[in-house]
Amino acid sequence: MRPFVNRDEFLKKIEPEFLEEPAYSVCCRIQAKPTEDKWSHEAVEAFEQLTHNEGHERKFTVKFHHVQGGGNVRYIVDLFDSDGHSVTDKFLSLGHGIALDESENLDDESWLEVKELY
Repeated sequence: MRPFVNRDEFLKKIEPEFLEEPAYSVCCRIQAKPTEDKWSHEAVEAFEQLTHNEGHERKFTVKFHHVQGGGNVRYIVDLFDSDGHSVTDKFLSLGHGIALDESENLDDESWLEVKELY
């Protein structure tokens, strides 16, 4: 399990002019890979349950790690819930993926294009 991260050192105030910009897509992934060739339906459902809560707003702290891969700028993200627990660690503890080794090739198809941030 990853150690608790002091989130305050990563938080920055967003300048007002950036709040007026349209939403952008960010090519990113959690630091995990599927146990098979692609994410299973069960793994996708488990991740959605960890990150969505119908009728209630969920807030996460997101830590972006810059990765250059395949000529594109990409990010590995760590999501932390309001209690400071890693969503990736919870997801992996449910047996739905394998933790990525930082030395692994990141030019595969398991990158997700994030179209909406919650």
